[in-house]
Amino acid sequence: MTTVPIITALLALLLAGCIYEAPLVAEHTVPIEPELVGVWQMVPKNGANSKPGERLLILKLSETEYLVRNPHNEDGLYFRAYPIKLGGKSCVQMEVIGTKDGAPDWGDHKPSPFMVASFELAEDNLVIRILNRKLVSEDLKTTATLQETFLKHKDSEELFADPAEYRRVVERGGD
Repeated sequence: MTTVPIITALLALLLAGCIYEAPLVAEHTVPIEPELVGVWQMVPKNGANSKPGERLLILKLSETEYLVRNPHNEDGLYFRAYPIKLGGKSCVQMEVIGTKDGAPDWGDHKPSPFMVASFELAEDNLVIRILNRKLVSEDLKTTATLQETFLKHKDSEELFADPAEYRRVVERGGD
């Protein structure tokens, strides 16, 4: 397995959102929302054209987990994602699995990274926002410190930032 595509994908994620060494919530018992399952096409910002590869794939992995393929690079990056609630806030925690080439080599002590996002689903549109690193720093290393900081800012409208919008892909069958 080559590490260049993995590093490229992780750098894209670093630019897009905050990566944490510890999970925000260790347990995941919140049921998934079946409405999220499907293929989602990224809606370009500022009138740019959408590319076919910019598709987010969300599959049901279990009653409380999704398998997500994020299109940040040509190979895609795979996550185990699960709904969580903390302080009355609903969001999704995502743990990096790897690429089509397998799991990344995190070295001797680096754990698999986590991300946290919120989502809004309205008809055939999905808006995903990443936990704002200005409010909940990626320098926080434990679940306890992440939770404390998250709860401190849970009512802030800026808790989640950098929206990415997707539209459900509806495949048309032949006649």
